[in-house]
Amino acid sequence: MLFSSCAAAASLHSALNAFEKRNYPAALEDFRQLAAQGDPAAEYHLGRMYSEGDGVMQNYRIAVEWWSKAAEQGDPRAQNALGLLYDRGQGVPQDEKQAAAWFLRAAMQGNSAAQVNIALAYQLGRGEVPDPEEAYAWASVAAERGEPVAQSIIDAVGAGLAPAELTHAQRLAAQYRKQYVAANQEE
Repeated sequence: MLFSSCAAAASLHSALNAFEKRNYPAALEDFRQLAAQGDPAAEYHLGRMYSEGDGVMQNYRIAVEWWSKAAEQGDPRAQNALGLLYDRGQGVPQDEKQAAAWFLRAAMQGNSAAQVNIALAYQLGRGEVPDPEEAYAWASVAAERGEPVAQSIIDAVGAGLAPAELTHAQRLAAQYRKQYVAANQEE
């Protein structure tokens, strides 16, 4: 069992290496073999290749298929990417509620890009009822993790919060840091 696990890791490493070197045919073959075995990282990368058109014809529908498989297995990168496709209506009908749900799932796993996306959803009421305290809290967590857009969300939302609301939002941010970041450090 250990051998097959090491072999799978080596294949993923090989696929990523091929992808980085722009050897897309080799990367595609390796990712497909791993995805056939249910590897969520390979599924994520296949979705990325189809979304970006790296070595394949760009096809958002196929990207949705691969990212859906990876997202259902808990891959936060795929969850965030799937949220973006739902938000933009690429490969799927536009559905802001579905987008926000995927952003939240990824954000709760520590994905900082998704934390920005869910903060924006709460700020703008996209797929969610506008909730400036939630927007502030998620943006605070993302800003702390180096997401450049997050600070502008904090500034915009924070300016409209009453002192008690700001205190509540800051408490939420502290809770989210403990609950969704420390326990789920991403790559």
